[in-house]
Amino acid sequence: YALEVSADGIVLTSAGARGLFRGIQTLVQLRIQAPDLPCLRIADWPDLPFRGQHLTLGSGHMPTLPLFKDLIDTLALFKSNTLVLEYDDRFPFERHPVLANPDALSKDEIRELIAYAADRYIAIIPLLDSLGHAEHYLKHPGYRHLAELPGQTAELCPSNPATLAFIKELWSEILEVHAGCSHAHITGDEVFRLGGFCPACRPHAEAGRLGELYTRYYADLSRWILEQGRRPILWADMAARFPAALAGLPREVVMNDWYYLGMDAYRLSATQVWG
Repeated sequence: YALEVSADGIVLTSAGARGLFRGIQTLVQLRIQAPDLPCLRIADWPDLPFRGQHLTLGSGHMPTLPLFKDLIDTLALFKSNTLVLEYDDRFPFERHPVLANPDALSKDEIRELIAYAADRYIAIIPLLDSLGHAEHYLKHPGYRHLAELPGQTAELCPSNPATLAFIKELWSEILEVHAGCSHAHITGDEVFRLGGFCPACRPHAEAGRLGELYTRYYADLSRWILEQGRRPILWADMAARFPAALAGLPREVVMNDWYYLGMDAYRLSATQVWG
């Protein structure tokens, strides 16, 4: 969009409604900073296709629907176009109701939130832990048969066919509510950290083929997500650990990288490792 403020008035131009909306957000920001608008010219456009935030709902800080809408308004003000919602146990699963936290929004409330965000040109991408970080599932006795190791709740077993069937059931409900979403974040981070493996997975570990085990599970889930008309997103740490296994994943998979300690710490670590 292009915005011009002069003594004669305000002119905002764009090729479409999205750009006009972004320009209005800039006007709102200017009025917040200076009630008497200065004369200026702004030509603005996005450099990144995804601009937004990732919100984890299972941390104990579950927003109400009005607070969610306030967050959407704030994201819109700063030209964000994406909100990744990590549901954990804050989704109202009907086929597995014991998993749903009482603080979860209803499905109708989630649909209302998705529509509210879409009106502000923000896409909500659902995220659900689909292998590791499985505490929200495995803490319930009825799901402990899906665990990688007895008594452990951190990881589902990728060799157990019931694991993938269970995760697909959860995703089916989420994708039904997120009917218009283009992507689905299926996680995949920080697995194989228990120091041991079930009898079915142990041969892969002993033969140094954990990458194949990981890829087999996530290739199956990714292909199923693609069949539902969404593009899967995976955290990139396991792909970085097993780069040779990448060939087994559908090429449509989007790799989502991150740095625990920020870019400065990442650069320092890379310097130490690579010189």
